[in-house]
Amino acid sequence: MSVEDHKAMKIIENTISKVNGHYQIGLLWKQKDPNLPFNRVAAQVRLHHLKRRFSRDPDLEAKYRAVIEEYINKGYARKLTPEEATKRSRITWYLPHHPVFNVNKPNKCRVVFDAAAKSDGTSLNDQLFQGPDLANSLTGVLIRFREEEIAFTADLEAMFHQVKVLPRDADALRFLWWSGSLDNPPDECQMLVHIFGAASSPCCANRAV
Repeated sequence: MSVEDHKAMKIIENTISKVNGHYQIGLLWKQKDPNLPFNRVAAQVRLHHLKRRFSRDPDLEAKYRAVIEEYINKGYARKLTPEEATKRSRITWYLPHHPVFNVNKPNKCRVVFDAAAKSDGTSLNDQLFQGPDLANSLTGVLIRFREEEIAFTADLEAMFHQVKVLPRDADALRFLWWSGSLDNPPDECQMLVHIFGAASSPCCANRAV
């Protein structure tokens, strides 16, 4: 592993714990005390583009809204109180988000958070270690298939979302969303789990597995 990989693994080992049946791992910050620029305006601009798409495609809005509501109902995300929304820390960061569709599942909408979006020359991904590749190698998997007569395989639903972030790191995973009408000002929300799109998520999720 590289020097950066060793640093990433040290963060994981120092922060990993089990909370309410789920593993919790901190974001893999490159700096011990990161200081991110305040990028709420940039996130608002991206949200306005999303609103325009919704106005042209109400069905997309319905699917998108269902996904966000599911995130909140399952505890992957939460809406901030007005008092919490006004507070700002050194890592407060707003994630733009957009819909992604799989050609094999055209009716299933996935909300992807853009951790690579830049503001003042940096992005959330720029601040995070990617960490080592902890996935099983294909060669190893194929060889182990020859060891016994029967092999088992499984799929983890929403794999990244099964791994929580540290409560203090959730401030870097804020996003804007309308809980009501699109004509109202958006609410401030935050993800409480590792997200699709963050550089460190694959490493953290595989370590939890």
